[in-house]
Amino acid sequence: MTKARDISKLLSTANGKIAGANLDVSFENISDTGTAGTKVASGTTGQRGSTAGQIRFNSETGLAEYYTGTEFKVIDSPPTITAVSPLEVDSTAGGNITFTITGSNFQSGAVVKFIGSDATEITASTTTINSGSSISAVIARSSFVGAKEPYDVRVINTSGLSGTLDNQINVDVSPTWSTASGSLGSFVEAVSLNASVSATDADGDTVSYSETGGTVLNTNSLTLNSSTGAITGTAPTVNADTTLSFTLRATANSKTVDRAFNIIIKNLNTNALLFDATNLNNSNISFPFPSNSGLNGLSPSTAVTFTNINGSSGTLANASLLTNKTRLDGYYNQSNFKTMGTTFWTISGATSNLNRNDGNNSNWFGVYSAAGSNRVWFTLDMGENPTFKIRRLAGYAEWRTANGDFMLYGSNSLPSLDGTTYSTGGLTSLMYLVNPAQYWDSGYFTGDYYRYYVFSVVGSSNYDWGWAGTQWYGDYY
Repeated sequence: MTKARDISKLLSTANGKIAGANLDVSFENISDTGTAGTKVASGTTGQRGSTAGQIRFNSETGLAEYYTGTEFKVIDSPPTITAVSPLEVDSTAGGNITFTITGSNFQSGAVVKFIGSDATEITASTTTINSGSSISAVIARSSFVGAKEPYDVRVINTSGLSGTLDNQINVDVSPTWSTASGSLGSFVEAVSLNASVSATDADGDTVSYSETGGTVLNTNSLTLNSSTGAITGTAPTVNADTTLSFTLRATANSKTVDRAFNIIIKNLNTNALLFDATNLNNSNISFPFPSNSGLNGLSPSTAVTFTNINGSSGTLANASLLTNKTRLDGYYNQSNFKTMGTTFWTISGATSNLNRNDGNNSNWFGVYSAAGSNRVWFTLDMGENPTFKIRRLAGYAEWRTANGDFMLYGSNSLPSLDGTTYSTGGLTSLMYLVNPAQYWDSGYFTGDYYRYYVFSVVGSSNYDWGWAGTQWYGDYY
């Protein structure tokens, strides 16, 4: 048989290929001299063989692989990461944050992890492979902990190969406002204004303050200290109570948080008639006061009643008589002083004792001394944070026997008076009239917004004086 005929017997007549049964061939040290490449077996994962040393192409993963005898290993190169954005996360802001990761060899099914400085790992809840060079990774902001910054970023392909970019993500928490939103207080027009706000930063970054969305403070000549949060200046002049509303921003590093505040500017009513006892029944006193009393020359700018004078706490209409700070010496006793009523001035003694002849004793107080005792006083508590101040008194001096002086004191602390002693220590003298005329007028005096007012009549031994028909003038807001 010729050589050609022997070869022909090896071929299958059906397909021209050598039949497996006729072939027993081994190859050693194969050298492929082609240029296109050597094709290896290709198939799905389920079609893998089980012989150690087999090399194949996995049509499902798109990667070459080989069998070690116990497992298939992928022939691949790891992914590389060149950049991550953003580089900061606010763990307290809530919700999710999306990181964009750029690099190369990102494969479908890749997973993104973030590695803390203590080697703990957190995994992105969603990893989207945009392309072989771009990944979008989504994770909850609250997953990051400031104490574990900076975080590394790692991309793990399905092959198990991974690439890491170290020390990329820091945790920077937004500052937190310590001052509640809303009003920072009420301030009288044209007087010094001092308010403040504050915020803190959990990262220890310096907090700065600014107004955002407008220039309300600057427009009203108020200054915001960017370092301390103090708001200072002179309250603007207003025609009516006015609310200044503005938004402040606290900034720490690159994080900001805004909050709305307001300041109330109170319109100041000056030289107003605060209280008028002349409308009470006084048959022997002529009201209004005659022109020579000085009232016509110092007419108030506004007439109001007590019930219209309201403050944040306490009102003129609801002033309290402090019985332990009220005393009569000599002929009278403390029982002559009655409880404050709806007309406020309801302090009275016995008409028969005082020899009143007008039939009314509801708007006056008086003193009488036959034994040398020569002082009477009573104290009114106007309540906390009064919004008015007395600046002038006028009234009617009854009897005017011997010598008598009328006095008014103010204090913001409880006066040191009791039932046995009288002391002006700690009191500010506002008015001191020596032997006032029958129709007397103190004129305007300076004073503060006092919580306590002490009224007093003092004189020589053997005198009889009454203080009646009072009108009060002052400022309120």
